[in-house]
Amino acid sequence: MSSTQNANKVGGASRASARNGNKPLSRLDQFLYSGEKKHVAAGILIFAAIGAIPWLLFTRDVKHQSHEDYMDNAEKAKQAEKARQARLSSS
Repeated sequence: MSSTQNANKVGGASRASARNGNKPLSRLDQFLYSGEKKHVAAGILIFAAIGAIPWLLFTRDVKHQSHEDYMDNAEKAKQAEKARQARLSSS
């Protein structure tokens, strides 16, 4: 065995032992730390699902407003504030 192969073998073993004590990598660790494209894609999908589930639960009964509805509500609030200020200044 050449010195480069030996160094790679030792380096890989030291990384595994640093991460897991002296135990060999479990199947899950091999999957997570392999860096293969399919594993990376699976990880992204898992994180997306974890984020999407609460978002869906929180927004399922919310009526989304259009920009025009928002501006109408803002105008009503502004008029109500002006009326309140006028009552306070006249008292």
